[in-house]
Amino acid sequence: VSAVPLIVARKQLTAANALLQSSTNLGTLIGPAISGFGIALIGVQNVLYVNAGTFFISALCLLPIRVRRLTMPRSATGSSPHIAHEMWEGFRFVFLPHRPMLALMATAAFYSLASSAFVFMLPVFAKQLLHMGPVELGWLWSALGIGMLCTSAGLAWLDHGDVASRFRLISGAMAVGGAAVCSLSVVGGPVAAGVLMIIIGGSTALFTPVVWAVLQEMTPGHMLARVMTTFSTGGMFAAMLGMTAFGWAADAFGASISLIGIGLILLTTALMAARFSCRCETIQEAIRDPLPAA
Repeated sequence: VSAVPLIVARKQLTAANALLQSSTNLGTLIGPAISGFGIALIGVQNVLYVNAGTFFISALCLLPIRVRRLTMPRSATGSSPHIAHEMWEGFRFVFLPHRPMLALMATAAFYSLASSAFVFMLPVFAKQLLHMGPVELGWLWSALGIGMLCTSAGLAWLDHGDVASRFRLISGAMAVGGAAVCSLSVVGGPVAAGVLMIIIGGSTALFTPVVWAVLQEMTPGHMLARVMTTFSTGGMFAAMLGMTAFGWAADAFGASISLIGIGLILLTTALMAARFSCRCETIQEAIRDPLPAA
């Protein structure tokens, strides 16, 4: 992801990130079906061999890609900075001098907290709340993947405007997703649940490509890998916390309370994104209309 700004133009960042996510969603959607067909046809062991070959092919696909050269800063002694220093610079860039970056990471952490917990707990919700078996659960997974794939493909062709408008888009999507998650706790039938899953998949899939593009625009090129690593670390920690907390909540208070809690976290993410959008608008207005000289 950190190499995307070295491949495409600035205005194409959101579209490029959306295409990356759509390829992942497409693989998630059709990969299990292809694997199941292969296992029935040639057996598990041979499918694993074929799977290893696909990794090799994906590595070969990286060879034709050409990236722009990036000049890396050097220390006063003329040598490259130590890895510990590079890691510290990434954390410092996110947590110390750049308050918008910290607010963006907090928003991303709330999103990871809710979205990872929802995916992890979906089999529990399907069994205890929707009274669905393995076949119906598979349909729910497919509906979720369809929604994510449609959003990712749509993002590749839409003009998203400035940062403020993009975060207004995120805020609206998270609000819709949070409301759909809460509605899933009281839905009555499999068709309605499938429709809600498409809405949830479509709304939550909008977050990552847009935030990646904003990060890539806000971060200096030589620090992008460090900042993305910091965000990924925070996201993984939030995901583990969410899966643990909402799993415990499902055992202690019931699956319905846990599901509503996930929806409320998504609604909180929507509020945080809206606040970040307002801050971006204030900064842009100050740049366009500076105060007159005294």
